[in-house]
Amino acid sequence: MSKSLAPSRQPAQGSTRATPLTPSRLLSTPLPDLLAELGVVSCPSSITDAGFFGALHELADGRLTLLLPGRDPVVEDTVARAMLGEVFGVPLAPLPDSVELSVLDSSAAAMGAC
Repeated sequence: MSKSLAPSRQPAQGSTRATPLTPSRLLSTPLPDLLAELGVVSCPSSITDAGFFGALHELADGRLTLLLPGRDPVVEDTVARAMLGEVFGVPLAPLPDSVELSVLDSSAAAMGAC
């Protein structure tokens, strides 16, 4: 999985998040509600590479787009929460060695809005 923005980001303006994003909230809030609270738009990804599990991309205007390949809902939920935790600076247990979370310069990411 990859993401193209720096950690410790603040929620998008106009988001409805009223309480801090704690590990408990990150892991227990239903994902659609969490995305809405953080101002993140979720889109299907056309990337078919078996090693691609998702990406979180910051658009030029600061909006976040979550791109998921639409395979296993449980895996995608886990990947999305791991990326959101990294981006919003939420302390979480490390990912397994078999999973790599990469930070890409936004100029290298060929992703856009939905």
